[in-house]
Amino acid sequence: LHLDADTLILADPTPLMDLAEAGDCTVLPTRAQMNPERVANMQAFCDAAKFEWKHKDSLPVNTGVMAYWKDAPLMEAALQLAIRGATAHRIADELAMQALYPDYPHVLVTDAWNWSPIYGEDPDPKIMHSPGNRVTLGKMRQPWLAHFREVWENDIASVRQWGGEDAKVWLSQLSP
Repeated sequence: LHLDADTLILADPTPLMDLAEAGDCTVLPTRAQMNPERVANMQAFCDAAKFEWKHKDSLPVNTGVMAYWKDAPLMEAALQLAIRGATAHRIADELAMQALYPDYPHVLVTDAWNWSPIYGEDPDPKIMHSPGNRVTLGKMRQPWLAHFREVWENDIASVRQWGGEDAKVWLSQLSP
């Protein structure tokens, strides 16, 4: 299971791992359809990587939340494509995954498992994922800070050793 640092787990994530059969990858769409800007970005990425994008109707995915078996062939293929197209694009991992996942064993799940305060459509999110400006973004700011305070107070992952002054500033922004 891969989770970006700017996510909040609101429910047991075990179902994400249970969905994928051996060798599969669980990929999580972030929106119901592609938008023209994303299509143009995907096409530019694939052109830079010298890769023919065959699935222009595929759903956009976000690799910030993902479950996979370590031998899932999609993971190695996406890594290699990301490396080929990385020089031109900042989010090459997502673009590579999006270009390739229709050709490999995978399971798509709803955005409840990668819910965005901006793009989220599911009324019952299981994992919240901050878009754009990370923890400074509206609906995500206070919940993230509240969870961070719990992490700080319990020194989970020795956060006090590496959190430093930034952590203290974040905590000072938490509403009483």
